[in-house]
Amino acid sequence: VSCFRVFMPQLRGRPVGVLSSNDGCLVARSNELKVLGVPNGMPAFQLSPEVRRQTVLFSSAYALFGEMSRRVVATMQAHTGPVQVYSIDEQFIDLSGLSIEALQGHAAELRQEVQRSTGIPVSIGVAPSRTLAKVATDIAKKQPAFKGVCVLEADHPATLAYLDRMHVTDLWGVARRTGEKLERMRIRTALDLRKAEPKEIRKRFGIVLERTVWELRGVDVIRLDDIDQKRQNIMTSRTFGSTTGRLEDLREAVRSHAQAGAEKVRRQQSVARAVM
Repeated sequence: VSCFRVFMPQLRGRPVGVLSSNDGCLVARSNELKVLGVPNGMPAFQLSPEVRRQTVLFSSAYALFGEMSRRVVATMQAHTGPVQVYSIDEQFIDLSGLSIEALQGHAAELRQEVQRSTGIPVSIGVAPSRTLAKVATDIAKKQPAFKGVCVLEADHPATLAYLDRMHVTDLWGVARRTGEKLERMRIRTALDLRKAEPKEIRKRFGIVLERTVWELRGVDVIRLDDIDQKRQNIMTSRTFGSTTGRLEDLREAVRSHAQAGAEKVRRQQSVARAVM
C-alpha cells in the first residue's frame, strides 16, 4: 500500500488494499481499510458493496515492491553502514556502541531520512537482540505514541509488561504447532517463554527455540541461518474466514498456497519430492 501511495499521494487517508497474485484475496490493507473491519486474506468478492465503494484495490506489482525495497535498503546503508536483509520489507542493522539516548535519536533520524528519500514510512525497533528488536518494531508500528520508533531495554519493567501481554506464537520463529505444545507446558506468553528453563526448552524443542529464550532475555544469539534453516517438510495452510461452498474459493486458495509453498522451497534452494 505504501508503495502505491508514493506515486499516488491522493490515496493517503483512503482505504486501500492490495490483492494476491490472481486478484483473489486481500494480502495488504491500509489502516483505513483495517478500521472498516476487513481482515487480512479476505476474498475480494466478500467485500460488502458499502466497503467496496470506498476502497481502492490494486493487483500485486512485484517489480515495484522489489525496486522500492532496494531504495529503502540503499538509503539505510548510506546512513548506517552494513544492512542485513531478512525479507523484502525487513532488515537488521547494527547500532552497537550508541547509548540508549543516542539510539532513540539516531533511529528517529533514520526513519525520517528513509521517508524523505523514498516516501516509504517504516517502523524501527531497537533492542539488544534480534527477537526483542522484532518485538520493539511491532510496538512501534501499532502504537502511534511511539511515532514509529521503539527502543527496548531487556530488563526494563515496560519490556516485561509488553512480553506478558504478547502471545507466544506472535514471537518471531514460533509456529502455531509449537505454540500449542508450549501451552500444554503452561507457557502462553512471551514472558512465560523468557522465564522458561533453557535446557528444558532445548530438550523438548531444539536449539533454535532455546536461543529464543536467551534472546528474550536480551542475549544476542540468533543468526538468520537459525530461522531460515532448511526444512524437510513445508506446509502452507490457512482457514477461511467463513464457510464456503464455492469451488472458485478453493481453487484460489490452492493456487495461493501452492505458490507460497513453492517460494519457500526455492528460497532454501531445495526440491520437492512430493506435494500433498
